[in-house]
Amino acid sequence: MIQVYQGTLIPADCILVEGEIGGLTINEKLMTGHDEKIKIVTYNDALDNPLKRQHPFMLSHSFVENGSGKALVCAVGARA
Repeated sequence: MIQVYQGTLIPADCILVEGEIGGLTINEKLMTGHDEKIKIVTYNDALDNPLKRQHPFMLSHSFVENGSGKALVCAVGARA
């Protein structure tokens, strides 16, 4: 488990399991080159609202722009 908050560089692929109401916002600019904000919700919120098309997945080398929470690490190194 890792703690993520505004300004955190995500060190590994992970799933948001706890967070603020409404989720958090990440930016994948370092990976994609696009300065695009992506809303991330907790795993349970994503399951409860499948039609909203929101997800709990955060990729390595993304950074948190807004919000905070706890995430479960899924992959590190060459697998991330």
